[in-house]
Amino acid sequence: AARGPRDAAARHRSLRHAIQWSYDLLDPEERRAFRATGVFAGGCTAGAAQAVLGPSPAALPALEALVQASLLQRQAVAEQTRFLSLATIREFALEQLDRHGEADDARRHHAKHFARFAMEAYVELLRMDAPRWRAWVAAEYDNLRVAFRAALDGQRYETALRTATGIWRFHLMAGYLREGLERLEAALAYREHAPLEVQCYALRAAGTLATSVNDYPRARRWLEEAVEAAWRLGDRNALQPILT
Repeated sequence: AARGPRDAAARHRSLRHAIQWSYDLLDPEERRAFRATGVFAGGCTAGAAQAVLGPSPAALPALEALVQASLLQRQAVAEQTRFLSLATIREFALEQLDRHGEADDARRHHAKHFARFAMEAYVELLRMDAPRWRAWVAAEYDNLRVAFRAALDGQRYETALRTATGIWRFHLMAGYLREGLERLEAALAYREHAPLEVQCYALRAAGTLATSVNDYPRARRWLEEAVEAAWRLGDRNALQPILT
């Protein structure tokens, strides 16, 4: 006989019961770490989990305990250890995060962490180690998307602008030109909330991506604003990549 929606619903309930049973066996710190993993899309490193959790508990032992409890999977990606969860398990973690009133803080810390990561990538994607950083950004790309949207929706505009700006070179390398440009422009609409230096970086990035999609009027607009911002900063180095 063919299996229908009723069978699928029964399997889903059975899986949720198994997740709940495993969750209930965790100690309080492990439960908190498990809930925090819900904010990550595409998994996380121990360092990223620690950024969301704060100083305590120690992320790595808690994540390893979650692997032992079959709530996470460990995987090597781009020479890093990542911890991933199935969609149903992540959904349960998010529900628990909301139930414990931790969701807003977790999303804020997640967005701040990936804004810092993005701005580090801004520099590192120009260095000799760029291929490794490109792989790391690719591994975190779903997290970067989620972090950007959460920052923008939460009116944390500087965080959103840093996230969009930091990985513009990755967008160029990977061919995600229009997505990168649209993200930058969405954040640039609120650029007055960011320091002028960050605005300048973002304007240059938007101008470069617009040039790459052959939208020259759009490129000229952003690059002219970048030049103006650079003059206001008094930073000749900020002008050089545009004028030469």
